[in-house]
Amino acid sequence: MLNIATVLETNSRLYPNKLAIIQDDHVYTFQALNDLANRVAHGLRKAGVRPGDRVALSCLTNAYFVMCYYGILKAGAVVVSLNPLLKHEEIARNLSDADVCFYLCYDGAGQLPMLTEGYTAFLETPSCTKFCLIGAMEALSYFSENIYFLDDWLENNAGHFPSVQTAADASCNIIFTSGTTGRAKGAELTHANYAVACLSYSDVMEYSSDDVILVAAPLFSVLGQTMLMGAGFYAGATLVLQSRFDPEHVLCAMVHYNVTIFSGVPTMFYGLLHYPGLRNHDLGKIREHWRTGIVGGAPVPPHLVDEVESVFGVRLQKGYGLSETTAVVAATRRDRPYAKESVGVPMWGAEIRIVDELMNDKPIGEAGEIVVRGPTVMCGYFGDPEATAVAFRGSWFHTGDVGMLDADGNLHILDRIKDMIIRGGFNVYPCQVEAVLMRHPCIKLAAVVGIPDEQLGEEIHAFVVLHEEAILTAAKILDWGREHLAAYAYPRHVSFLPSLPMGPTNKILKSELRRLAATVYTPV
Repeated sequence: MLNIATVLETNSRLYPNKLAIIQDDHVYTFQALNDLANRVAHGLRKAGVRPGDRVALSCLTNAYFVMCYYGILKAGAVVVSLNPLLKHEEIARNLSDADVCFYLCYDGAGQLPMLTEGYTAFLETPSCTKFCLIGAMEALSYFSENIYFLDDWLENNAGHFPSVQTAADASCNIIFTSGTTGRAKGAELTHANYAVACLSYSDVMEYSSDDVILVAAPLFSVLGQTMLMGAGFYAGATLVLQSRFDPEHVLCAMVHYNVTIFSGVPTMFYGLLHYPGLRNHDLGKIREHWRTGIVGGAPVPPHLVDEVESVFGVRLQKGYGLSETTAVVAATRRDRPYAKESVGVPMWGAEIRIVDELMNDKPIGEAGEIVVRGPTVMCGYFGDPEATAVAFRGSWFHTGDVGMLDADGNLHILDRIKDMIIRGGFNVYPCQVEAVLMRHPCIKLAAVVGIPDEQLGEEIHAFVVLHEEAILTAAKILDWGREHLAAYAYPRHVSFLPSLPMGPTNKILKSELRRLAATVYTPV
């Protein structure tokens, strides 16, 4: 039996008065955090949630996310992690596909309309019958029945709740990802997947209870849940949470809290290096305490590794993985020679092969598809046996990425088989963007490709064919995308063509479009 939420119970005994979370002016000890998670579990149980039920969570990176995440697991339910930037159409689709019965949604921050989008999605999903507001109770005072309020749970529920004992292979989390079709699929990850991922990464990165981990990456992602929150808590470390990345806030936190570990996508490290106010901060103190920098989620240029080491005195540790592999399956290690061009060696228990189309192993140094198996690989896509069968051809998980292994066993990522674009660490699926663009009455055809961008890794370029006599500007297309897509997913560059290049089977030749994009690259 295994429930990863028991880490809070263990830490509340081992380090009851040690800080587990720091968020702005709020601090939570491990004992207090465990108490709050127990109150969430009680609320879910009273609302009728039973072990094995799927409970969705939309929340920014804050203390609410942590207490709700572990509260769901303590109740024996399955977390369905939702990206808080999604529009209501995408949220409703995820709620339905994961057969969610209960939805916890944060009320948002600033201009982020999470409550509006989340509640609209809830109303559009018949199978999801209950809704809990995380935030101000007044925001939902005029809404319908079957509504719960987290503040009410935290104030009135008991602070003791023994975690439900679940099987090691029981579902722990469903993380939505996507395949070549662009249709979102829920990667079903088990408690054993998470336990191995968190413990092995904590060991590889040598986390300890003395560490202070700054978390500005999203906790709805499997990376945030394993490499940062999960691995950190297994070591008894303190998390400093920031709801979004801001160079000024990150640098202030590093100085004030003596941060030892910081992880992010390459754009975050670019943001720190090129922040105008960088030299106004005590870099000497930052260098004294910051011992480990972790980067992933997008290609990592070697010059970025050099710049970070030059300015901050820390060498970036890299990794490779997917939602389907519970984050990292290969990583650079502090106890091995550093290979700047690679993403490191397989993690504990992970097997990685480079194969051709017939599953034959490719020789050392030759490119092929990366296939993986091991204790952190998902059990499948929830409710989608066909997609699961395709992903596990030959009993190995097919990543859809192209790579090679060198003579020292280091994995090198060369390209992606899929057309997925990684913009600033966020996965963008061209099929989804194209579908939204072609919903515009003036657009006949649309194709989306990624173009290299030094700051973001990749930028999104749309090629559009208009209907005859239709009139539409690039700015209007950008507005349409902004209205219907997440902030990271709409195109920033648009080109108009009379037709799209097609192959003999009438498939759009995106290789031709990428070459064309490199020549036009017209900003909107």
